[in-house]
Amino acid sequence: MKPKKVIIFMILFLFNFLFNLMAQSNADSGEDFIWGTEGHVFISDYSSIPVEKKNIVNQINDVLGIKYVKMRILLPMNNDLSSDMCIQRNAYYTAADPACRDPQAIRFSFDETAKLFKENAWSMIPMFSHASAPRQDIPINRNHIERFVDFVDWFVEKYGKLCNIKLIELVNAPYHTWNGTERQLLELQNKTYERIKNKYPDLKIGTPGFEYYRDTKEKIRGTDQHRFRNYFLENDAKFDFWAFHGYPTLGDLNRFDYYPPTKKAKYDKYSGIDGIIELRKTLDRKGWQGREIIDMENTGVLGNGSLFNMDDDKLDAAYMVQQLVLKRSLKVNGKRVLSGIISQKILPRCERPPRDQVPERKPPRPRRGAFNPRDRSPQNMNPPDINQPSMWSGECAWGSLYPDGSTTISVKAVGMLISNLSNLVHVVRVSGEFDDDNTVWIEKFKGKSRELYICFKPFAYRQGQRPELGVSTIPYRINFSNMPSNVDILDIYGNKTKVAPAMVIQHSVGNAPQFVIAQF
Repeated sequence: MKPKKVIIFMILFLFNFLFNLMAQSNADSGEDFIWGTEGHVFISDYSSIPVEKKNIVNQINDVLGIKYVKMRILLPMNNDLSSDMCIQRNAYYTAADPACRDPQAIRFSFDETAKLFKENAWSMIPMFSHASAPRQDIPINRNHIERFVDFVDWFVEKYGKLCNIKLIELVNAPYHTWNGTERQLLELQNKTYERIKNKYPDLKIGTPGFEYYRDTKEKIRGTDQHRFRNYFLENDAKFDFWAFHGYPTLGDLNRFDYYPPTKKAKYDKYSGIDGIIELRKTLDRKGWQGREIIDMENTGVLGNGSLFNMDDDKLDAAYMVQQLVLKRSLKVNGKRVLSGIISQKILPRCERPPRDQVPERKPPRPRRGAFNPRDRSPQNMNPPDINQPSMWSGECAWGSLYPDGSTTISVKAVGMLISNLSNLVHVVRVSGEFDDDNTVWIEKFKGKSRELYICFKPFAYRQGQRPELGVSTIPYRINFSNMPSNVDILDIYGNKTKVAPAMVIQHSVGNAPQFVIAQF
C-alpha cells in the first residue's frame, strides 16, 4: 500500500474509532441516557392483585424495553421500619401505617418486590416522600427531618444492591405536599445528601421532584408555586441531579389549557420544554456545570382521569413522542441538557365516572392528627352500581395503560421511539423553532451506518383546550450527504413506507411524528 493511501486509511480508521466511541458514550440506553418509567410493580407472583396488572412486567421489558423503574416510597413517621408494606393509591407504606387500614389497600412484602427487580435486572429509582395525597402532609420539625434521613438510609442499605439502586429522588412535588418552610426542605435535602453520599458515593441523589408546569404569574391557592424551586436555586443546595416533573405545560385559564411541546412559556422562564434550557444556563452560572438534570415524571395530555378512547390514545401518542424528542435533543453549548427521562405511568388507567353519576360528598373532616385519613364512612363512598375499573383517586388517574391493563398506542409509540434512538447520537436540529407551528420540526440522529430523522408538524395552540390531532400536513425535505442503501419512513402507529434511495427525499407529515430511517 502506498504511503498516501496508508495515511488516508489511518485517518478513516481513527475517525471511525472516535465516532464509535462517541456513539457509545451518548447511547440512549444503559448507563448513559436514562430511559425509565414509573412502574407499579410490587410483588413477584401477583397472586393478590387484579388480573389486569399481570402484564406490567411485559410492558416494561418488551414494549418499552427499559431498565429504570421508579417507585414512590412513603415515610413511616411513627412506625417501625419494616419490609411489610401495603400499596394504597399506588404509593407504598409500611404495614403499620394508617393508610394500610384502607379496605382497598393491598399488603405485601417489599422483599418480594426486590426479587422482582433482581429477576428482571431493573434498576429501582425510589422517590422518597411522606404525603399520602396532595396537601395532606404531616407537620415538619427537626424530628421529622432526622426520621426522613434515617428512613432513606435504612432503605438504601437494605435494598440498594438487591434493587440495583443508582438514583434516588427526595420528596414528591413539594409545592403540593410539603408543610414546612423552604429552609426546612433545604435542610432535609442537604442532611440526606451528606449522610447517603458519605456511605454510598456512587449513588446519585436528586432534588425534590419540583413541579412547575403551570405557566402563570398568579399565585395558586394564595401560594407561590415556585418558592421551593427558587429557594434551591438561590441557596447552597446539595444534589447530583436536578429532579423535575415535566408534565405538559398548562396555561392559566383552566386544567385543559395545554401548551403544545413547541410553545414557550409566557410568564415563568423555567416552565415548558424550552425552559429546561434556561434551567441549565442557571445551573451553569452558579458553577453547577457537573450537576445533571433528569425529567423524573411525565405523562401526556389526557389529564386526571379523563375518558380514554382510541382517538385520545392517538393524540396522546403524538404529543408524547413530540415532547420526548424535543427533550432528548435539547443542547446548551453543544452539550446535551437532559441526562434522562422517566416517562409515563405503567399501570391501568382508572376513569372518572360521568359527573351526573358522582354522588355529592360531605365536606371533608377536619385534619385528624398527622395523617389526615380520608373520610370513608358509607355515605361518602361511591354507590356500588357505578361501574369503575378501579378506584379513580391516586396515580391510576394518570395511568398509561387501558383500564383492562392492555397496551396503549401511546406506550407502544414511546417504546418505538426509545428503540429507534438506541445507540444513536443527536447531531443537529435540521428545522423548527419554538413558537412556530407553521414550520416542520426535524431532529437528526446518527449511528455507525444509520441516520434517523424525526419529523413532525407542531401542534397549534388552542387556548383553554388541549391540542387537537389535525388532518393537515406540512411538506419536508431531507438531504443526505451520502447515497443511502435503504430508506424507510415509519410512523408512530407502526406503519412503514419504503422510499426509493436517493440523495434527496421529499415527503409530508402531520402532528403524528414520522421516523425517516436511512441505512448506508
